[in-house]
Amino acid sequence: MKRKFILILFAFLLGCATLNYRVGDTIYNYPLEVTLKAFDNPAFLRKGTEKVFPHQKQKFIIVLLEIQNVGTEDLEGIGSLVWDKIYLLDNQGYKYNPVTSYRYKSIYALKRIDLSSGEKTKGQILFEIPKQSKGLSLIYKYEYGYKNKVEFEWKLERENKK
Repeated sequence: MKRKFILILFAFLLGCATLNYRVGDTIYNYPLEVTLKAFDNPAFLRKGTEKVFPHQKQKFIIVLLEIQNVGTEDLEGIGSLVWDKIYLLDNQGYKYNPVTSYRYKSIYALKRIDLSSGEKTKGQILFEIPKQSKGLSLIYKYEYGYKNKVEFEWKLERENKK
């Protein structure tokens, strides 16, 4: 906890910073703790009995986030806090926003939620990106003040199993 505070303080003093994390790591953005629990790239999604495939030359990426309110006050509408701050970035610098299309409604979603103090929730965020995209990172951008921002970056890499 102390280390995370020092990193954020250091980033604040610099005015801009990117902090790197891996799957399973938690970021602390008071009053939220956000953990990237997992990611996947399924060939298709299920909507009831229907299979939904990505558009031509595209692929799906799904990230599973866990969010906890570690503050002392209840929060309303956490989904709106997350959606405008999270995106995928590939090794070519292309940015991909979460899918919000009607085509995918009710498939996988981190819904708009209310969190009481101490409460946590999990939810998935769906991206549809070009098949050739490589070197993906999930970015959570936190801006404060006039010119200050911190970007928390999770590398989407699979563990090498021996």
